Amino acid sequence: MGDLVKWIVAGAIGGAIGAAIWAGITYSTHHEIGWIAWGIGVLVGIAVRMAAGATDGFGPGIVAAVIAVLSICGGKYAASALLTRDAMAEISTMSFTEDNMIESLASEIADERTAAGKKLKWPPGKSEETAEVLADFPADVQAEAKKQWGAKPAEERQKLITERTEAFQNITNMVAGEIRKQGFLASFSPMDALFFLLAVMSAFKIGAGVTDGE
Repeated sequence: MGDLVKWIVAGAIGGAIGAAIWAGITYSTHHEIGWIAWGIGVLVGIAVRMAAGATDGFGPGIVAAVIAVLSICGGKYAASALLTRDAMAEISTMSFTEDNMIESLASEIADERTAAGKKLKWPPGKSEETAEVLADFPADVQAEAKKQWGAKPAEERQKLITERTEAFQNITNMVAGEIRKQGFLASFSPMDALFFLLAVMSAFKIGAGVTDGE
């Protein structure tokens, strides 16, 4: 059991180093270099072989092969997470303002009046579907939205802003998680199968102490 622990620890260290290098290169270049996966397999195999010492065979070989696969997947996921973090950084730090809340009120008021059959006088080129900022809404809707928002106590207004911001950030975090997952899955290509195979074979052979002549 002691030998197995040594092989796993050594392989994990080598795999972590390889995965970090791969993730760093992918993150900095926004391009995945497939053959680095092979290098991770070699690095893990060497680390396990050094820990195994005079012990050859299937045991250290399979440990190296399994750790190589986990390290490659870990590197891919880390790169995907870093790229997703950057892509979502600006969105995740957004917070709602009083103007945003008034615009939201204006949208609700416009929807209510339209549902009630009232005819709204929209600014030129604007409609319920295209209105984004307060100026896009009818003048009377703008005035009513400002009136309703101003009538709320300051504490209630701040509470509503905080709740809306937190809800938006929760949704953003969920979306980021899904993007990260899909980015990780999309990072696999047919060429990856070749490099995965080479990585596993190299990790196993080196870790097991198998030479080409054997």
